[in-house]
Amino acid sequence: MPALKSARSAERKHSQNQLARGLVRGAQARALVAIQSGDVTAAERAVLEALSTLDRAERKGIVHANNVSRHKSRLMARLNKMKAGLAKPG
Repeated sequence: MPALKSARSAERKHSQNQLARGLVRGAQARALVAIQSGDVTAAERAVLEALSTLDRAERKGIVHANNVSRHKSRLMARLNKMKAGLAKPG
């Protein structure tokens, strides 16, 4: 069992990390909804916000770098696919 002081610190850090992860998940969800809506400008804005949130979480050590890279790649792939679908004639 850890010492009381380190247990308090761990609990505080855990709650802060959970909040940051929730912000990341929320930003990703908003980006996916914006992509599915088909509105290019809203989707680009939402994806950029999600990428920024992911980078911030990575910088703070909350989310692993490979996890961030994977999610960023998938978001951008979906955005580019949506743009390509809109750009095709007829």
